[in-house]
Amino acid sequence: MVSAFRQLSLTAVIFVLGLLTAHSPAYSTTLLQTEDKKSPEAFLSGGARSEKVLVEILATLKQIDTRISNIEDHLQKTAETPTEKPGRKK
Repeated sequence: MVSAFRQLSLTAVIFVLGLLTAHSPAYSTTLLQTEDKKSPEAFLSGGARSEKVLVEILATLKQIDTRISNIEDHLQKTAETPTEKPGRKK
């Protein structure tokens, strides 16, 4: 008789805990309303999104400009110095 009573009381406790868990909110609604969340980049307005893209484009163009300048300097140095071909001596 005691084990049947224990089993019934344990079942009742588990049932009540399940009901309480099911009906309790996961987050407080006031906490959700007052949290200051940063908006994801996908939902930025057009101006904010295009500004970020333009900054990235500017950085890429600066890298390209630096590389082209280095190539031009290298070509200018090699054009100024006379080169002799190894097989032809006069």
